[in-house]
Amino acid sequence: MAKSVVRASPSAKTGVRLPPKTKINTSLRACWHLYRLELVSRNLRPKTIEAAEYCSRKIIEQFGEVTPIESVDALRLKQFFADQLQILSPQTVETIFRKTKTWFQFLVEEGLISDNPFKSLKNIKLDRTVLPHLKSSEVEHLLRQLSKPKTIIELRNALLFFTALDTGMRLSELASLQPNDLDLPQIVIRRGKMGRGRIVCVGRTTHKLFNRYVAHLHEIASKPTTLWASASGNSLTDRGIQLVFRRMSSQFGVSVHPHKIRRTTALQYLKSKTDIHTLRQLMGWTSFEMIQRYVAIDATLIEEAVSSSSPVDRMSPVSNRKALNRSI
Repeated sequence: MAKSVVRASPSAKTGVRLPPKTKINTSLRACWHLYRLELVSRNLRPKTIEAAEYCSRKIIEQFGEVTPIESVDALRLKQFFADQLQILSPQTVETIFRKTKTWFQFLVEEGLISDNPFKSLKNIKLDRTVLPHLKSSEVEHLLRQLSKPKTIIELRNALLFFTALDTGMRLSELASLQPNDLDLPQIVIRRGKMGRGRIVCVGRTTHKLFNRYVAHLHEIASKPTTLWASASGNSLTDRGIQLVFRRMSSQFGVSVHPHKIRRTTALQYLKSKTDIHTLRQLMGWTSFEMIQRYVAIDATLIEEAVSSSSPVDRMSPVSNRKALNRSI
């Protein structure tokens, strides 16, 4: 009589007893740690993980660390976001909504909850305000003030502004540049937002400034991998670059920061009739919707469009004269 063969389970082979699915810890704290492990394993940027943690922490603080994830339903979430709007800006609450919704969707895919309670909720409605950009007169003023640097630090500051204005780089992209990313006039952004890389270019003036700066960089940089060096020779961090622009604002009387420069870059390329496909690639946007959400179409663009294409002005000369000569 043939003996039946009992196949050992993977846990029996390894000597590790896996807990039943119902015994898995589904507290909010445990579910966050599981999600964080997922983000780290995907090699996402530290700032992306920090933002996810901030948003998830708001949920955890509200409901409690040991609260089972399945007890967080749509009604309780709706009350949570209504309360948050009383103490945080709508933009911040909208970000918390998006990032925690992604967290809960991950838990659905992992089988820790059967359904995403965010499915029946709508995100915060934001007013699409016109975001500020640098006026042409302000850009010209800054270019004049920065165009004659006398020290290597002044040259670095000028180059930071020129590079940001030519390329529209995000602050994190600007700060992470290294000398081997330069193939001027091209610059390789190895890791932009969401890990996407791209190539941008600088103009002739910025190219010349780069040549001068790189030739003297060894005088202050303590590491060969440093592009933006501080006076002490260390690499400038994101905050260090923000401080440079803050001092620039105080010195020259113009409010300037990386995101404002980025919006100015996009607007200037639109004014120069750059097609939206090229603009999307240059700015590192993932969709064309970002052009509408991000770029402030100010009155000067509208004025220029009407000046060149006004339906009234394009009337025939005879019709124009008749319209102008008629008395009331």
